[in-house]
Amino acid sequence: MALTGEVLCCEHINDQAAYVQKVIDAGKSGKSLQEWALAGLDFSGQDVSGFDFSSACLVKCNFDNANAAGTNLYRANLDGASLKNADLSGANLELAVLGRADLSGANLEGANLQRCNLVGTKAVGANCSGVKMFYSRPGNADFSEAVFHGADITRAIFRGAKLVNADLSGADGNANYDRADLTGAKQ
Repeated sequence: MALTGEVLCCEHINDQAAYVQKVIDAGKSGKSLQEWALAGLDFSGQDVSGFDFSSACLVKCNFDNANAAGTNLYRANLDGASLKNADLSGANLELAVLGRADLSGANLEGANLQRCNLVGTKAVGANCSGVKMFYSRPGNADFSEAVFHGADITRAIFRGAKLVNADLSGADGNANYDRADLTGAKQ
């Protein structure tokens, strides 16, 4: 409220596009968006690179085709969010919740996904090169055709995940692939 001047939560604002612009202006001015409740907003195609969304509620937000490179999403709740074709290279997603989120075609190169909840996430064709996935939980996720070159997958739990035609060659560490579909995957 104090930074945007709004007195209503984002669900009840009539002009959500104007509200999104206020949020973007706040982020670009260097203000922290930490712990903000922004559920359901449309950031598609926007430049939110380097923003601090740590511990923010971004449930069901749309970040399709957004530039979120280097963004701090530490402990952010992105349950059901759409991040298709988003640039999340170098982003910090440690301890973030991405249950049922759609990361298809996203660029996650060098992102920190350590201890991240990825249960049920869809990340078909995502670039996961160099990601840090220590103890992340991509169970029942779909990482078909994703590329994991140079990724640290130590103790990642791919239980029941779909990794059809994924490229895991060059990934470091031992992951749990219990009941995972590795049909055509390169290891």
